[in-house]
Amino acid sequence: MRLKLSLMGIVSLAAVIFLLSWQVNIEILGYVLSKRSIKVLAILLSAWSIGSATLVFQTITGNRILSPSILGLDSIYILFQLLAVMLIGRFSPLATNPYVNYIVTTILMCLFSSLLYQRVFSKKKSIFSVVLIGVVMGTFFSSITGMLQMIMDPDAYTMALDRLFASFNDVEEDLLLLSSIIVSLVVVQFYRNHHLLDVIALGKNYAVNLGIEYDKEVKKLLVMIFLLISVSTALVGPITFLGFFAVNITKTYLKTHKHRILIWGTVFMATITLLISQILVEHVFGFGLPISILISIFGGTYFIALLLRESAA
Repeated sequence: MRLKLSLMGIVSLAAVIFLLSWQVNIEILGYVLSKRSIKVLAILLSAWSIGSATLVFQTITGNRILSPSILGLDSIYILFQLLAVMLIGRFSPLATNPYVNYIVTTILMCLFSSLLYQRVFSKKKSIFSVVLIGVVMGTFFSSITGMLQMIMDPDAYTMALDRLFASFNDVEEDLLLLSSIIVSLVVVQFYRNHHLLDVIALGKNYAVNLGIEYDKEVKKLLVMIFLLISVSTALVGPITFLGFFAVNITKTYLKTHKHRILIWGTVFMATITLLISQILVEHVFGFGLPISILISIFGGTYFIALLLRESAA
């Protein structure tokens, strides 16, 4: 197990070094490394937040095909960005100031996520009902987004377009510090509670019989999950299927249910996925393909394959 984790860590480190050092001009080495370091840090933060949040989310819901992104959180983020430009104005602080946008977006996504949980997961619904609700909500918000795109002023839409796709090339350095503090504190808290997560994974009845205050602990974990997803999305944009892909590949590769190991494995796998995708975007597609679309292609394909395999079983 340690060998497998070490191998994942080595691959992650190799990808980081490649992204930092590939085709670097020695004359401007300091400048290039400073810019690329910001990009790499943003990738690491996204990997840590999305990967660990999805792992804990699947533990709570008891199913490996669910992730926060599948339930329409990315769609509400895109809708909010368009509404901010269309209703408030493209020259308002919410549209032009990345710091204001980051704070307001994070707060709104956390509130929406909490409301979604209360309405969906607090009731006894089958896994297929939950997925269907998420897909319907995502489609609904996407339809509103498409309508807004048709009636918006072209200049206003162009201004909002940069925020609709995940990008690690224009991340604000000051926002990285705040995001780093939030993500680090939450992920460390997840790791400290790995024994609690192992018990929660057994199911509510077993957890309660083992002395766990199930509802109280789950609410705390959900708040941290929604905070991580909101911070990551507000920082770099939506990355659908990253967490789902990283968690399931990690579980298949490591073949363990211990969260002490899964947390590290998922973080490494999400990091590898993002770094390799960024390398492909830069050096193969020449920035012609957004990284979120590339990850959605691989993640979506794996999601369909997993659904078909589960149905056959």
